[in-house]
Amino acid sequence: MPARQLRCAPKFSIVLLTAAVCAAADAQGVGMGRVEDFYPTGERQTSIISFERLAPLDIRAGAEFEYTLVIRNLTASPISNVVLTEESAEGVRILSSKPEPQVRGGGESSWNFETLEPRGTQQVTLRAVADRVGDITACAKISVQAATCARLRVVQPQIALKLQAPAEAVQCDAIPLKLTVSNPGTGAA
Repeated sequence: MPARQLRCAPKFSIVLLTAAVCAAADAQGVGMGRVEDFYPTGERQTSIISFERLAPLDIRAGAEFEYTLVIRNLTASPISNVVLTEESAEGVRILSSKPEPQVRGGGESSWNFETLEPRGTQQVTLRAVADRVGDITACAKISVQAATCARLRVVQPQIALKLQAPAEAVQCDAIPLKLTVSNPGTGAA
């Protein structure tokens, strides 16, 4: 269910920047929070990825809840090797996720998206349970391997010298010589 943005206060932090959670209510009155950040600059206009967390604002201790992490490519080019890592918040157990993480351990779960297509979106939905009462801070981070590709031409110059001289010469006469320098190779010498 999409969340509506309203006035909000800082609640979650995401990779170096504090984002704001905005409350919205569905028909049952359950509050949903939405945090959005932009990587790497924090500004939509100058970033390559938007990073969003959708989660309930109020979670009942001991009850399962669901939240979603969404990453979007903001560019017209594919982005390679996008890694999304969710750090397990203290007092929260992740029960399952779709898709399953490629790496799980040490309090973190990571998903590697080999290619994030131009303007494409990837989403991870997690089911978890909070084991204690009180505020929790949920953090996730992303990393990207940016690549710039160029076609390079490999060449091999070959310098050739050719000497032409008459077959016979008379002693003390000038001998006409012709020296030709060439490059039959594939690049400048």
